[in-house]
Amino acid sequence: MNNKWILYGLILLILIYIFIPGIFPSKKQEPDVELINRIDKLELENIELKKDIEFYDTVVYLFDEKIAQLDSMVKGVKEKPIIVREIYKDKTNQVQNFVPNKVDSFFKDRYNF
Repeated sequence: MNNKWILYGLILLILIYIFIPGIFPSKKQEPDVELINRIDKLELENIELKKDIEFYDTVVYLFDEKIAQLDSMVKGVKEKPIIVREIYKDKTNQVQNFVPNKVDSFFKDRYNF
């Protein structure tokens, strides 16, 4: 029975140690100044990198707009030869029905001479 009371006492002390840390104060660790300085430096670098990202995102957006403009210009250039080809195809088919004076005027208009 004596051993039971010793066991109960030890369990009570362990519970007090676990649940009431104010009774047994632990050694407080002082903040590491070098670590804090490194964290501050990394935070500043992170801010600079975010600014760079915003700048490059803007540059990419501007290039995308310019590419879209050039694509539309290229599309227009691709369509123009087809239109011109159709116009001249119609005119060349009409040449067979021209009289000599009209043939001369046709070539003057076409080749500017």
